[in-house]
Amino acid sequence: MRYRWFYTSPIVPVIGIVAVIFGIIGVVLFLRQGTSPRVGDHYHAIYQISVCGDMVEPFPVTEATAGIHTHGDGLVHIHPNSSDDEGNNATLQRFFEPMDVTFTEEVLTLPDGREFRNGDTCPDGQTGNLRFVVGQTTTDNLGNPDTCADYALNDGFEDYVTKADECVWIEFGPEDASILNTTQTSSPSATSAPGGPTTTATASPPSITSSPSVTP
Repeated sequence: MRYRWFYTSPIVPVIGIVAVIFGIIGVVLFLRQGTSPRVGDHYHAIYQISVCGDMVEPFPVTEATAGIHTHGDGLVHIHPNSSDDEGNNATLQRFFEPMDVTFTEEVLTLPDGREFRNGDTCPDGQTGNLRFVVGQTTTDNLGNPDTCADYALNDGFEDYVTKADECVWIEFGPEDASILNTTQTSSPSATSAPGGPTTTATASPPSITSSPSVTP
């Protein structure tokens, strides 16, 4: 029996490795297509937080060099500068981190240290729970939250990636005071809450003029 030995050039394995590497890169680039936001994108969304019927004032300016930040205007400014802030990394959690805000389906903690957990009681004695609601507006109306419409519950919470012209609404309170069950009929007016930050009372939900506190 005669055996034949085939000569294989040393470059063949190298070519195979290079092909695998380029294949992996191609898959990653393909998966990233259509995943927003990407480096170079620039858009905005409205965010609002309601606690026991009171609106929390927009948070102060955060570092503008961050890809997801705010100018203290009640808007989420989204324009990633690196892969750290694009795609599925562009979450609300990343937006809230510089403000020391904790936001999950179980608890909401504000920069002043107040904490609201599911089952805590609002000042009017009603039991509150956290809900995350997303609505829609238009680019021309981003400065006016009253134009937000089509609100719907969303289970994304802190992992949610905000899209252009959306209205992100985080609320703690009784279900009957939810934005889903009310319609704002006039522009909110700001009121100073003793012992707490300035709050904005919405027109339709129950108005609470004192700083919200909860009973565990």
